[in-house]
Amino acid sequence: MRSDLTPRVALFADSYFEVNGAAMTCRKLTSYARENNKTMICVAGDSISSETCEGSLTVFSIGRSSLSISMDQGLAFDPLFLRHYRNVAARITEFKPDVIHITGLNDISILGAYIAHKNKIPLIASWHTNLHEFASRRIANLFSSLPENLVQKVSRFVEAPILSGALLYYKMPKIILAPNAELQEVITSKTGRLSQPMFRGVDTDIFDPAKRSRDSELFTIGFVGRLQAEKNIQKLVEIEKALMADARKFQFLIVGDGTERENL
Repeated sequence: MRSDLTPRVALFADSYFEVNGAAMTCRKLTSYARENNKTMICVAGDSISSETCEGSLTVFSIGRSSLSISMDQGLAFDPLFLRHYRNVAARITEFKPDVIHITGLNDISILGAYIAHKNKIPLIASWHTNLHEFASRRIANLFSSLPENLVQKVSRFVEAPILSGALLYYKMPKIILAPNAELQEVITSKTGRLSQPMFRGVDTDIFDPAKRSRDSELFTIGFVGRLQAEKNIQKLVEIEKALMADARKFQFLIVGDGTERENL
């Protein structure tokens, strides 16, 4: 019997090496495990396969195939990813996790859920991305030249089945971690599963007003994030027009990349 009652966790991170909120959250989890000597293995997708060990943390990255479908800036879905099942399942069996943690509806997490099912390992999931809203916004952006009422109908038509599919997928884990109370309520009512909060918060040691230094008095609007339709990037353009009409001196500081960069 183990003297340490802390569970051994196998984290299947759909986004880990990229620059986005979900990847940052996953890296925070692995950093916590490493810094506090909690045993964890993280399985993540990458351009090549490799394995690194740092104390109690092992990061096992798997290379995606050339047939991978681009989903977003730096993100992809490999339809052939299950070909790695034997290799990853053997590594997970060797690790002997108490729980498998999946992070979304993508190739990595689908593989993790399948391994958990086949090996009867308890499954927990965290909800990082509102896929239904993302799809709806992107459809609306794609057909923005059409009448607004028609665009809204198409968006709703796309959003409903994607949400239903995502909720069906999230019925597999026993516990679901959600970023806000509203989503917790939706998940619990639609899946019948227990939902717990996993708030990201702000690191006040890093983001401290006492560290602020600035010489310019120019009114500056900052944006940090992916430049995609679902982030409502068009709102920045509306803000710009309103400020120009007010004849106020201002500037934007935009940190991020994505398909909306050119439009901006």
